[in-house]
Amino acid sequence: MTRIFVVLCLVFCFTQCTNNQSSDDAAEQARLEAEKARAEADSLKKLLEASNNTSNISISDKAGLPAVQVKEVGKLNPVDEGANDPTFVEFRNNLKAAIERKDVDYVLSQCHEEIKISFGAESGVKDFQTMWFGDKPDESEFWQTMSKILDLGGTWFSETPVTFVAPYIFTTFPDEYDAFTHAAITGQGVRLRDKPTRSGKHLSTLSYNIVQWQGEGERHETIGGETYPWVKVKTLDGTEGYIFGKYVHSPIGFRAGFSKYDEGWKMKFFVAGD
Repeated sequence: MTRIFVVLCLVFCFTQCTNNQSSDDAAEQARLEAEKARAEADSLKKLLEASNNTSNISISDKAGLPAVQVKEVGKLNPVDEGANDPTFVEFRNNLKAAIERKDVDYVLSQCHEEIKISFGAESGVKDFQTMWFGDKPDESEFWQTMSKILDLGGTWFSETPVTFVAPYIFTTFPDEYDAFTHAAITGQGVRLRDKPTRSGKHLSTLSYNIVQWQGEGERHETIGGETYPWVKVKTLDGTEGYIFGKYVHSPIGFRAGFSKYDEGWKMKFFVAGD
């Protein structure tokens, strides 16, 4: 009788373990399917949809990035630590609004008097104005470039003075990848194509991957009201193709620093290169 009881207990335990394992497997499979579905969402389709519904999107809702960066090998996930400081959020939202209406005077008023704009001799508000606005301020690349940078979030960089740097690609890029030859995909469901055009064959879907930068192509395309060049890249597994430039950013590309002074937040630098 004792032997029968032991056998029944073993059978029961085995059945429970099997059921638990099946449940765990099912949960993991569901998680993988959900991630796959999210990754398959075409970033360019979302860009087009967003451009058709801008009246329903408030400026403060456009970033929506996590406050803590998730670390993954071969990826650079987004982060926006600035959302933790209400004074910075207000400053950034006001700056975004000025960029949308292309308000040169407001932008200049938010620059530090000694703003750094290059690694040469140029500095100060006057040089900043000359470099970026010139005779045709409405056509300046500043508006799109700065808008992209602000939407990409960033991290706190120093405490004296308190300084926030955007985008996160500059401050969090992993040391194991050469910043001169690699870049980060800055979106989810970004399609790698065999040709520099939205009609190119879909080779792979990338989400915040680190890739090898192989140069901007000559072909530009306007999608969702935004014009960018197609960039040639190679994934870490060796697949080569093209990414719409909105969704790829070099760690030594344009970045901006914002510092907090007694009079409030000011843009301290806006540079590219190393």
